[in-house]
Amino acid sequence: MKFLKNTKKDTQRGFMILISIVVSSLLLSIGMFIATISLKELQLSISAKTTQQAFFAADTAIECALYQDIRVRQFKINNTDAAAPTTILCNDETGINVLDLVVSESHGGADWAISVFEGSLADDQTDPQDVANSPYVKIKVEKFKIGTVDDKTTIEAWGHNRKAINIDVVERALKVEY
Repeated sequence: MKFLKNTKKDTQRGFMILISIVVSSLLLSIGMFIATISLKELQLSISAKTTQQAFFAADTAIECALYQDIRVRQFKINNTDAAAPTTILCNDETGINVLDLVVSESHGGADWAISVFEGSLADDQTDPQDVANSPYVKIKVEKFKIGTVDDKTTIEAWGHNRKAINIDVVERALKVEY
């Protein structure tokens, strides 16, 4: 009879180990589920940040180009104007250049002109690391039928969250026609 008692006791102990394994597996599964959700939320917030940087870079660039075209009249507005400018400077309220764009491509004729400008929104334009990791913009200004009633201007701006070429670069674009 003593032998039967020990067998029953050993069976109960094996059952407790099985329950503890099931409970710990369940807790581990819940923990992994929560960790996966947290990781996805983190990736989403990082994506939103880079998208916002790229969008606001494009918005800054297009506002700068609009200001230069409408207020300063820096781009060709009639058939006798000179070629496109070589740089575009936009200042913030303190007078610091927040956007210093250099022409990368320029074409034109008697009644049309296309200019492409590129630049970084880096605080220190002389530091290559700062330029590579700061928002970067490209602007294309197209003017057609210059000096006529039907003249048309198209400004396109592409904003990037950074200039560095890698897989994490996000691009957003805006286009204005008038």
